Amino acid sequence: MSIKRHTAYNVAGAIVPLLVTFVTLPVYLRTIGEERYGVLVILLTLLGYFGLFDLGLGRAVTNRIAAFRSHTAAEREEVFWTALLMNLALGSVGALALWGAGTVVLEYVVEAPGALAAEVQAALPWMVLAFPVLLASSVMSGALMGREEFLAQNAVQIGAGILIQVVPLMVALTVGPELPALVVAVIGVRVLSVAALFGLCVRQLPVGLKPRWARAQVRPLFGFGGWVTVTSVVGPLLSTLDRVIIGAVAGAKAVTYYTVPYSIASRITIIPGSLSSALFPRFSSLGAKEGDALLDTAVRSLVVVVTPLVVGGLLIMKPFLTWWVGTEFAAKAAPVGEILVIGLWANCLAYIPYSMIQGRGRPDLVAKFHLAEVLPYLAVLWLALEWKGAVGAALAWSLRVWVDAALLYGATSFSNPRMLVSGIAILAGGVGTLALTPGIGWFGLALRTVVVSTVAAWAWFSAPAQLKMMVTGLIHRFRRTQPAGA
Repeated sequence: MSIKRHTAYNVAGAIVPLLVTFVTLPVYLRTIGEERYGVLVILLTLLGYFGLFDLGLGRAVTNRIAAFRSHTAAEREEVFWTALLMNLALGSVGALALWGAGTVVLEYVVEAPGALAAEVQAALPWMVLAFPVLLASSVMSGALMGREEFLAQNAVQIGAGILIQVVPLMVALTVGPELPALVVAVIGVRVLSVAALFGLCVRQLPVGLKPRWARAQVRPLFGFGGWVTVTSVVGPLLSTLDRVIIGAVAGAKAVTYYTVPYSIASRITIIPGSLSSALFPRFSSLGAKEGDALLDTAVRSLVVVVTPLVVGGLLIMKPFLTWWVGTEFAAKAAPVGEILVIGLWANCLAYIPYSMIQGRGRPDLVAKFHLAEVLPYLAVLWLALEWKGAVGAALAWSLRVWVDAALLYGATSFSNPRMLVSGIAILAGGVGTLALTPGIGWFGLALRTVVVSTVAAWAWFSAPAQLKMMVTGLIHRFRRTQPAGA
């Protein structure tokens, strides 16, 4: 089973919906307006945050089934059904909590105008009713990843990602832009994706249709998932709840100015996220020596891939936003995006030690780091919002992810810090170039082109041999597919 092939499947599963988002987002903003879009983001953020009621079972199932690679199908079936039944029960409790918390947050924290407030109240019951079914997808996806069925899992993700962008937009254009209709459209697509995931689990694990409860599996699943739950609770506070706080402090428009560049910049995490998902089952089954070697190769590969992308993203953020959504919007959103990109370099590099620590059965370390970060981060976020609005929120988030990456690497046996230092120096050069060329004249364009070319050359010469061989192989394969004389 190939890590690079599984990573490619994961990348495709994220990039294809991204391309659809690229086309549809400007249409969304024109069709439903910036303010309604901001409230829709908050609604879906709440739905995602309450995924904490999974209690880490999705991640625990991946770890458990990967460790059961050589066990019988019946033992894997017990893990799957026990986790799924627990998940559905927890989802019913989570639905009640979502109802109560959603009402409080959306009525008293995010002060939407009267018409939007009524739409929010009409949309919330649909979210509550669908929640237990939507939550179950985590166990199903986790089971497929534990068996390294990344192609099947990503096929569903691609289909759902496309439909989640297209179907609500079609509803907005034909029925109207009201939030209840948009939320129902999103939920309908996600329910269909859950049904598809279950069908794949039945076929690929395989599992029977008759539920099997195994009491002996409860403690191992909760033992691993308990600490993952802490991360599931705290993680959204650190990475997504900022939208709610921005809405409370600076208003719904500020949420949009933060979310749009974040949604663009954060797409770079597709690469480390895809790689870490492919690595997690391996870290769960490898010994210490083999795991350390895999860690070193993965980090070196990721540094040379991510650093050029981050520098390039930093230098094209404002021109791209100006072209995509207009000069006025870009003037407010581009500084936010540039700061977020700087933070994303560290965030991307943190994916690999995060996956390794959990794969080795120490999710408690990740959870303790996040617990230590949450209160200082929320305090800094609030103060930064009062000081600089959405720009301040970006500064607070970027500072937090750099600290988080340092903690995670300190908890591993990574033996090549020189590579990280080299990447930081290259990133600093990109920041300096941005400061020297605030406007894109001929000089600015020439300097930025030289910098990006230099970074690309550094990445190639610094890349591990395995990565160079993979790239060279892809180039040769592409050339063979070209017609003669092309």
